[in-house]
Amino acid sequence: MVKIEIKRIFTVPLAPEDVVVDLGIKGWCRFPYKPTGKYRGCPNSLGPGKSCREPMLDDIAQPPFCFVIAIGEFKKYRDDMKKLHKSWSERQLRNPLYWQGQIRKVLKDYTKQLINDKERLFDEKYLDYTTVPEGFGVNVMETLWRLKYDIPKRPDEEVWKVNLIYRRKQNI
Repeated sequence: MVKIEIKRIFTVPLAPEDVVVDLGIKGWCRFPYKPTGKYRGCPNSLGPGKSCREPMLDDIAQPPFCFVIAIGEFKKYRDDMKKLHKSWSERQLRNPLYWQGQIRKVLKDYTKQLINDKERLFDEKYLDYTTVPEGFGVNVMETLWRLKYDIPKRPDEEVWKVNLIYRRKQNI
């Protein structure tokens, strides 16, 4: 199995006004899967043209907010995969199915460690996290661009995976 090398993991504390929340982001899960054109979106979605069942960030969370970001060496990973699978197309080499789980696991473990060691990051109780901030309406890319982080729209050299730490609202 080809492993994607984790280049860097870091945190980005967010002021509430820094977080870009946009209901339209939740529509990404309804895009059809190419080349079949069949619906293959988020399992929490009700299907094409339906609303997402996930709550918006404001409904479930309150500050502090913090992104936890892992950056993987995508070019080297694709080169290694190409050596192993010589007939694969560029689309197959970029497919998140083959690399995203590796980054997700490392990032999830790191995020849990941060929450358990909460005094290192926040002096807070009731911290939680999500591996898919977009599910809560957070526009991750726009938020990072506004904070002057150079997250690529279409990754070539590196891929970014982002978790969001937040404090759960206690009235829900």
